[in-house]
Amino acid sequence: MKSPSRPSSAIAAVPEDLRGRAMTLLSAGLMTIQGLGMAAAGAAAEFAPPHAVTAWAGLLGTVCVVAVLRPVMRYRVS
Repeated sequence: MKSPSRPSSAIAAVPEDLRGRAMTLLSAGLMTIQGLGMAAAGAAAEFAPPHAVTAWAGLLGTVCVVAVLRPVMRYRVS
């Protein structure tokens, strides 16, 4: 378990005086992307069965997470 006094590497990479702005930008971006994902899933559900859209959304989310984590894990191991 990570110590609460030690910031994560993402937070530590941002200068201390800009961390509030970075977290605000992260939060706003996350909410925007989630809304766009919901809208895209709703549009896709108009043409495909909802269970298929849900399955494809899960698969796409998994692929995106793996794509983001691969360089991070490669960097940490090296």
